[in-house]
Amino acid sequence: MKNIKNTKGLSEIIGFLILLIIVLAVLIPLGVYMFSQPTVEAQQAENANSYKDLATEQFRDFEPTELSAAGVSVSPVYFIYSNGSAYFVFVNNQNPPVNLEIRYFEVFKGATWTTIDHPITVSLSNAKSTFDGYPAIQIPVGNVAEASDVAAVTQFGNIIYASSPYVLPNTKLPQPVGIGEIDPYNFSVIEEPEFKIICETGDGIPILQFIHDVNGQNSNTMVFTWAYLGSSSSGSFSYDGYWYGPIAYTTPQQSGYLTTLPYPIFKGEMNGVFVGGNLTLSGSFTGSIGSNQGYPIYFEKGTASSITFNNSFIIGSIYGNFSGEICIPSNILNNYFISSASGLNITFSGEGHDIKIENLNGSLEINGNVTGVVNGKSINDKGKTTTISGDIDSLIINGTIKSGQLYSLYSSSYGYENGYIQGNIDNLELTSSGMYGILGNLAVSPLISGTFSNASLTQVIATSVPTSLLSFFPAPFNTTINDFSGMLTLSDNHGYGTFDGIINFSKPGGILSLATYGFQTFSGSINGEFEGGYWYELGAWVSPVTLSVNPSEVTDGSIFPAYSIPSLSGNQNYYYVTTPLVVKVQLEIGNPSNQTLEFNAVQISMKADEVYQFGLLGPNGPSGSQPVEATLYGSAQNNLNNPIEVPPLSVKQYTLTLSIPVNSIFAPGVFPPTPSQQEEYSSIESFTVDYIELYMTLLEPNGYGMTVTTLIPPYTIPVNGQAS
Repeated sequence: MKNIKNTKGLSEIIGFLILLIIVLAVLIPLGVYMFSQPTVEAQQAENANSYKDLATEQFRDFEPTELSAAGVSVSPVYFIYSNGSAYFVFVNNQNPPVNLEIRYFEVFKGATWTTIDHPITVSLSNAKSTFDGYPAIQIPVGNVAEASDVAAVTQFGNIIYASSPYVLPNTKLPQPVGIGEIDPYNFSVIEEPEFKIICETGDGIPILQFIHDVNGQNSNTMVFTWAYLGSSSSGSFSYDGYWYGPIAYTTPQQSGYLTTLPYPIFKGEMNGVFVGGNLTLSGSFTGSIGSNQGYPIYFEKGTASSITFNNSFIIGSIYGNFSGEICIPSNILNNYFISSASGLNITFSGEGHDIKIENLNGSLEINGNVTGVVNGKSINDKGKTTTISGDIDSLIINGTIKSGQLYSLYSSSYGYENGYIQGNIDNLELTSSGMYGILGNLAVSPLISGTFSNASLTQVIATSVPTSLLSFFPAPFNTTINDFSGMLTLSDNHGYGTFDGIINFSKPGGILSLATYGFQTFSGSINGEFEGGYWYELGAWVSPVTLSVNPSEVTDGSIFPAYSIPSLSGNQNYYYVTTPLVVKVQLEIGNPSNQTLEFNAVQISMKADEVYQFGLLGPNGPSGSQPVEATLYGSAQNNLNNPIEVPPLSVKQYTLTLSIPVNSIFAPGVFPPTPSQQEEYSSIESFTVDYIELYMTLLEPNGYGMTVTTLIPPYTIPVNGQAS
């Protein structure tokens, strides 16, 4: 019985141990698993840290932390403000590393921040515009005082403030600049600047021959104070070179100034800066055109890859992808009278997202989503064709505007109000109507501030708005045009760019016309053919003209005299010129870097103090005059046929022959001489240069330069000095 009882007790202990082993086998792994898992708080903290890291990285996307191929530190994306629009600019043509979703924009106007509900993903696929040549996303936000008054709020809650366009990186390639010095003992003045009256028996001298006869073979430039440029055969002539001064013309002297000739025409290319342009172009143009006095630009017909209007009155028809703002103004003072806005309207069609229309009256047919307030009632139509007619307080359209005609909104309380159309509208077909002033000029019409890309223009007139209700003088305006092809007419406009095609200038009016302006001033290159048989004024009744002829090309224009005096030996022909400064210099350039330096052009500026002694033709014959002091200023850019190359860690010597025309002369009451004064000068008895300051900059292809200066004569006198 004992044995049985002992056996039973032993079985219970063993069973308990087995049960304990089983429990431990389950609890230990379970405990390890449970204690190895993060708590809910730890998981939330980890998620918050990840969110915070992404938000921080998103901020860094707007910092210049990457290097471009040019070695310039750039950001993945730039957020800037310019002329009523915010832009996300992609400098490297890459998307931001962290996905960038903009929820809305905040704009500070006056005293409060206004929310603009415009969600958008910042990616290259949405870059439908450009800024400074870079792909960009454009968002119209209206005019603000400064760039930081515009902010974008991202999906992480980051607030990104806009910057000015000046933060965009310079795309020029940075290269090391060398060390230069002019050798003072290897320096010679070949020709000093001088005012000359040239007397020749020849008439109609080829221009390059005339310059070489006066200046020598080392110069191809001349400042003319009284002469004419034309054709020796009374027909057309070619010109290839640079022109600085007025482009004005008259009929040849032998025709008796009778304006029986056809219209003056230029065929070829003009590239430069101009003021007071009066012409009609049939061809292409790229550049900027504007006016300080409200003179209009007329696009008869043509296309452009892009055209940007800056707060310009517009009448006519334009087609293209538009980004910006269209305003139909209220009562407004134009150049001549106060007019009512009731005659202003636009008809249009197009498609886009978040197109905003407010404070306008008219009718629209829309296919898509429409929300807003019309005739005092709210509407919210989605995915269907909606017809709207009446007073439009506000609308937001996502879809296609099949047709529309809009006017200014009139209220009994406020009269006419300014109305607006804002947004990015693809395939916009716009016809803008307005009214003309009593003198036939464009008086008032809808205002456009924005860009048309892939544009087509038909009978479009652009001009400026008046400055205020108390002023009859319009504000300056301008248009920026890329790759325009067609016909445009300028009326006393200014700007810069390249004309290529056929230019028709105005025909001189009346029986006697001393000078008619094609450009009041033009500074740039000309390569083409002047037709019509006219003579072009070089000084005399207009300002002096500087011509720099390309010696490697054919220029068959001829120089004709200011006047001729008959004599027994033939006509004595008189030409009035100012000769350039021609110098020969030896330049030493050191390159301390490990890259080869290359210079392809030299810019030179000079200032010369001089004394002139004239002989005057009086009633008793030639007599002396008091010496006249004058200061001459000149500048030029010499494009080198063979670039200067300096190997790394070396010093090389180069000899340059440079021609510097006189651009202006300062001597009150004397220079430049008027035609009546010029006739009184029988000779220049003496000419003395006190000294000349010379500034020379060698230019690299990327735009960087190295400047050296010297005085002429550049003598250096050794003296003893002491340092303490």
